[in-house]
Amino acid sequence: MDIFRDSTRKLFILHIGMGKCGSSSIQTFFNSWNGNTQGFRQEIEYIAYPDAIDLNPIIIDYLDIANVPPYIIEITKNQPLDTSVTQYLIQRVVNSQSKVIIASAEFIAWFLGDQESDAFVTALRHSLPDIIEIAVLCYFRQPASSRFLSLLQEDAKYNSKIALYVPDWPYSENVEVYKRWKQLCGVYNLSWKPRLFNKRSLIKEDVVADFLSSIEAMLGVKFLSLLNAVIVNKSIDPVVLLSIRRVISPYLNYLTFDRRSEIIEKLSILATQYLYDKGCTLQKWCLHPALEQHINYVCQEEEELCFENYQVMKTHQSDDILQDRLTLDSSLPPGIIRQNGYLTGELEAFLWGIDEAVVEDLTLYLETAIIEMASYWYVGCPLTFVID
Repeated sequence: MDIFRDSTRKLFILHIGMGKCGSSSIQTFFNSWNGNTQGFRQEIEYIAYPDAIDLNPIIIDYLDIANVPPYIIEITKNQPLDTSVTQYLIQRVVNSQSKVIIASAEFIAWFLGDQESDAFVTALRHSLPDIIEIAVLCYFRQPASSRFLSLLQEDAKYNSKIALYVPDWPYSENVEVYKRWKQLCGVYNLSWKPRLFNKRSLIKEDVVADFLSSIEAMLGVKFLSLLNAVIVNKSIDPVVLLSIRRVISPYLNYLTFDRRSEIIEKLSILATQYLYDKGCTLQKWCLHPALEQHINYVCQEEEELCFENYQVMKTHQSDDILQDRLTLDSSLPPGIIRQNGYLTGELEAFLWGIDEAVVEDLTLYLETAIIEMASYWYVGCPLTFVID
């Protein structure tokens, strides 16, 4: 579609997720983008679409209120989307003077069920004029262990409790979302653009570059991929993160989410440089083999959905598999138990190949560093941190 040569047409690109597939990187890039794209300054508009965190009061935030595990958010699934959220988006798209409008909100794929998704798409299609073409772009992560590992890393960074709570969700969610949105796009005449999220499939091994290239393919022009991507949510070396957790765990309940993130980032820089100076090789995130086998067993009956030269894993949740999940606890690594649909345990129990001697040495170094970061004593909290 050559939107730029057709004075009557517009394109609305809606990025809907999924979760743990680079949405933050895409949103950060466009939030910091000044629109100066070699002659297309006024032609593309990014709408900073409000996410569900601010608009749905039943979502639990990451502040560990009453020691609630940060991933207990499945209560938001299949909840009606506030109509004001939909109307806000529609109004912004209709009023935009640009030829291409982009919005991104991962909660659309992650939290909305069949009826809610249908209501959302119906409102979009019936409210937007026919001259606005709609394309829905969604990333999918596979295999199951990859998504689990990503959730583990996030929980390890932001959960203040010693034991981590990582959701043991059915991994058929990928195919459920894929089928739901493929059908909706077919019914309402929207363009369905699924993409696979892994380094081997992403353009330049970067989700932002891949997203920009996907837009270029839809427009039939090439200019966006020349822009520099903004990398956020960098993966922290497991030895580094394990050491940081040991050092700051006594103080986490006294820190806001933003301050906690700042401290982790600063200590991560110090720790990475310390390991580099000592000639230590950074390690990869690897699940304990027994845990990886456990997850793969739950998803053992798989078939692949092929689309646009990519693949999405489909999981059959047969009665036998569901029954077997009840007896799988014996195959879990020591220190990990199943609790209310979550796998819980300390970070060490989830990981494999960690050099404990390196962790202990780095922990001692960071204990000194974190004391130097303390500015004064504060009532109720042993340390109050100042980030340079």
